[in-house]
Amino acid sequence: MGKSSILLINGSLQRRIHGLIGSFFKSPHIKARITHDMQKYVQQSMDNWQENCPVYIQHQAKNIAFQVLVKALIGIDGGEKLDILKINFQEFIAGLMSLPINFPGTTLYRSLQAKKRMVKLIQNIIQEKREKNIMSTVNEDVADVLLNDTSRELTDELISDNMIDFMIPGEDSVPVLITLAVKYLSDSPLALQQLTVRILPALL
Repeated sequence: MGKSSILLINGSLQRRIHGLIGSFFKSPHIKARITHDMQKYVQQSMDNWQENCPVYIQHQAKNIAFQVLVKALIGIDGGEKLDILKINFQEFIAGLMSLPINFPGTTLYRSLQAKKRMVKLIQNIIQEKREKNIMSTVNEDVADVLLNDTSRELTDELISDNMIDFMIPGEDSVPVLITLAVKYLSDSPLALQQLTVRILPALL
């Protein structure tokens, strides 16, 4: 993680970032949009399932969670940038638990190089937002929120570092929870029925 990661900073700056992001995700408009995005990505994933072929739920959940997070964080919704980001993110993740040996050819070296490419891509997106003057309009993603803040401490480096850190839960914890939820519901017909009858109508 970078030196500007929210996991390393503390004090008023950390509280400010937490507050800005927390307020953004509490917005009813944003909640509704993210719910819609989740439904869209799940449907896209299911459309690619083939009959009589195994479906690896955790792998599917990783793809869905990554798309949802990237859209919410930096506003990318499919396309070449998402593909490039995903490839480099997987390379970056592979080095998080590798041996701390950093020279060309090692897993850690490739991971750090992938992180640099991700930072460059995200900083280009930030620059595009500045040039288009998106900061003066409605906040559509977390990057917009941080760019709109008047604090000089919220540098492009800090924003790009934290966008990558915020993607990490989509690699492990969220997909595991989704997989366990699917397993539990498949083993509990009554719970699935209650979910279908009581909760799903409210989401549609």
